[in-house]
Amino acid sequence: MATKGDRQSNFELMRIVAMFLIVTYHCVLHSELEGGGALVFAHFNLNLAFSYLVGMWGMTGVGCFFLLTAYFQMGRGKVSTKRLLLLILETIFWAFVTEGFTVIFLRKWTYTLNDLIHAFRAPFKGYWFIKSYICLCLMIPFLNKIIEKLDDTVYKKLLIVFTIVSPIYSSLGDTRETLCDITISMYYYFLWGYLRRHPGNWFERNCKKIFFSVLLLTTAAACASSYYFTRMGKQAVGLFSIIGRASFVQVILAVALFYIFKNMDIGSNKIINVLAKSMFGVYLIHENEKLSPFIWNWILYIRRYFTTSPLYMPRMIGCVLLVFVISMVLELIRLYLLEKPLVSALKPLDPLFNKMDSWFDVTKS
Repeated sequence: MATKGDRQSNFELMRIVAMFLIVTYHCVLHSELEGGGALVFAHFNLNLAFSYLVGMWGMTGVGCFFLLTAYFQMGRGKVSTKRLLLLILETIFWAFVTEGFTVIFLRKWTYTLNDLIHAFRAPFKGYWFIKSYICLCLMIPFLNKIIEKLDDTVYKKLLIVFTIVSPIYSSLGDTRETLCDITISMYYYFLWGYLRRHPGNWFERNCKKIFFSVLLLTTAAACASSYYFTRMGKQAVGLFSIIGRASFVQVILAVALFYIFKNMDIGSNKIINVLAKSMFGVYLIHENEKLSPFIWNWILYIRRYFTTSPLYMPRMIGCVLLVFVISMVLELIRLYLLEKPLVSALKPLDPLFNKMDSWFDVTKS
C-alpha cells in the first residue's frame, strides 16, 4: 500500500502503458508501403490484422491522459503557470532538437531561421495534444466552477448532448472536422466529472469486460472492413472513424482502461514513478512532425517487412520498444541535466507565478 504523500504507482503505470499505446499507434499510422500509400489502407493480410490489434489504441492512451488530469484536478484544480511554462519550454526544446536532427543529419540541409521559428511555435501548432492540454489546464478552474453548479439532471442532459455532438457525430463523419483539439479535452473533463459523482457505476464495475470485449470487437470490425474494401479495390473508408481522436469507441476504451488502473493496488514503486515522469518527453520526441516519418519509414524501415515477411510482427514491436526506450532515456537525461537547474533558476520568479495563479483562482467567486 502506498503511504500518504507517496505517488500512486497505479496511475504512473497507466501513464507508461498509455504512452506505449500512443507510440504503437503512431508507428502503424505513419508507416507507409514501399510502393507508396498508408500502411493502414494496405491489402488485408495477417500482418495488417496484427497492426490493427496492437496499433489502433493511441487515442485510448490520449483519453487516459485527459481523464488522469480530470481525476487529479476535479474540484481542487488550480492553474500552475510555472508548470505550464516548463511544459512550453520542454516542447520548444524537443522541437528544436528533433527538427535540428532531421534537417541536419537526415535531410542534410542547413538549419535556417524558419526552422528555429517553427520550433518556437511547436507548443501552439506542432503538437495537437500539447496545445489541447495547455488550453485545458487554463480552463480547469472555470470548468470546475461550472461542474460544481450543475445539478445531476442538467449535468446528465449536458453530457448526452455533448456526447452526441462530439464523439458520436464525429465518428459518423470526419473525426477532425467536427471536434477541435480543445473540445475533446473538455469532453473528457466533463465526462469524468459526471462519473466521479457516481462511484461504483456500471462502467466501473464492468471495466475489464468492457475494455477487452470492445477492443476485440473493434479489431474484428477493422479487419473485416479492410478485407471487404480492399478486395473490392477500394480504401477502407470507415477505418479512421474507429481509430480517430474523436471516436466514440476510443472514449469507451479510455474510460474502461482508466478504471482498470484506478482500481489497481500496486503501492508506490520508485522505478515506475521515475520512468513515468518522462512520458511527455517520449511523446514530444517521437511525434515531431518532421522527424516522425523518418523514424518509421527510413531509419527503422518497417515497410520493407510488411507485405510477406513473418518477421514483421516481432520487428514492429521491437521498433516501437526501441523508440519508446530511447525517447524515455533522452527525456530523463533532460529532466536531470536541464529541468532541475531551470526550476532552481526560476525560483526568484515564484511571487510572479503565484500572482498569476491567484488571478485564475475562482474558488471564492
